[in-house]
Amino acid sequence: MAGTIIADFIRTDTSRLSLNVGNTTFATINASGFFSNTGTQLIAANGTVATSALSGTIATSQLADSAITKAKIGYAGAVLQAGNVPALITRDTTVDTITMTTLYTLSITPSKTNTRILFYTNWMIYISSSANYACDHRILANGSTVLNGAQDSHNPYYSGASGGLMLRGAGMRSHDPGTTSTQSYAIQFAKSGAERGAMSFSHNSEYNASLMWMEVQL
Repeated sequence: MAGTIIADFIRTDTSRLSLNVGNTTFATINASGFFSNTGTQLIAANGTVATSALSGTIATSQLADSAITKAKIGYAGAVLQAGNVPALITRDTTVDTITMTTLYTLSITPSKTNTRILFYTNWMIYISSSANYACDHRILANGSTVLNGAQDSHNPYYSGASGGLMLRGAGMRSHDPGTTSTQSYAIQFAKSGAERGAMSFSHNSEYNASLMWMEVQL
């Protein structure tokens, strides 16, 4: 630690160290901490700064976004960063397999080690087959971890006059990385059975799939 104390002289006795300008004491230090010339404690021995020591003016530069970094935010529930992908899946992307297929990937670098990444996905799917149908969906972290340890299955909510089916689904997932290393996430879909028809996302650009995510302080 480096620093400079400017004083005419320093006086010591058995219990304190005094800093003087001329015959006037402007600060003292003892076993309890650091005190002003009036005897008001400014800094306790454990390093706690007294409220009275914070009564001065805080420079505007110290309140700028660049000065108050995400790493300095510590209260539970604080949102450190967020993102939104309104057009998650390209129009008329087709999935015709019961094996999970990755339709979108993204990377997130956590700000701190004790945060949680929350995901919310929403989509519309068109199926040309009129057979009973369900869509399976999951989010995979770093190529191997299925978030929340399961996958969602969604059933049709509307049967069109032409025999096609519309699926509307949404999913919420969370991940606790426990590190500030960049995390990779894959949004995956599959049809529920081999006999089912192919799924078409954002069919005719009428229905979009979207993703919203945020990093929250635990």
